[in-house]
Amino acid sequence: AFGATLRALTGQADVGLLGAVAARGNPLLDRTVTCRTNPVCLRLRRTTDDPLTAAMTVVNQAFAAKDLPFGEVIAALSETGPFASVLRTLPVFLVQDDERVPLTLPGATTEFVEQRPGAESASALAVEVLLDHDGATLRVGVRTDVTPPGLADRVTELFRDVLRAGPQALTPVMARNS
Repeated sequence: AFGATLRALTGQADVGLLGAVAARGNPLLDRTVTCRTNPVCLRLRRTTDDPLTAAMTVVNQAFAAKDLPFGEVIAALSETGPFASVLRTLPVFLVQDDERVPLTLPGATTEFVEQRPGAESASALAVEVLLDHDGATLRVGVRTDVTPPGLADRVTELFRDVLRAGPQALTPVMARNS
C-alpha cells in the first residue's frame, strides 16, 4: 500500500523505501529501553503480478538479508559511488506492532513521550503506522527544510485512499493516481 502511495505521489513505477526490521526474540531484551532495529532497502516495482504477492516477495528477500547491518551497507556503497546519500534519503516506512506499555520505575513517575516520525531522520519523508487492539494510527512526518510542509498532508491523503480502496483495488488506485 505504501509502494502504491509512493507511485501515485511520484508518478514512477519503480520506487524505493527504507523499512525497519526489529531484532526481537528474547523476552528480557524485548522489555529493555533500547533501539534494536536494522533498516532494509525495499525496491517496489509496478508489476503485472498480484501486487500483494510481488510486495511480499520483495519484503521476504530483504528480511532474509536483515543480518547485514545497514551501516555496513552504507560504508560499502560509499566506496563505489554516490549511493550512500541516496540511501539515506529514501522514504522511511515503519510499522510499530509492539504494545506500548508504560514504564514503571519504583519511586519515580514516568510519561510516554511521542516521537514525531521524521524528526530525527535523514529522510525527507517518514511514515509510521502504529498498530493496537483498536486499529491503527498513521503518522506522517516531513523535513520542511527539504520538502514543502504540504507533502505530509498529500502523503496522508494518498495513503488513506490506497488503504480504503483495499487490496483488490491496488492496481486501479495506482493507475488512477499516476
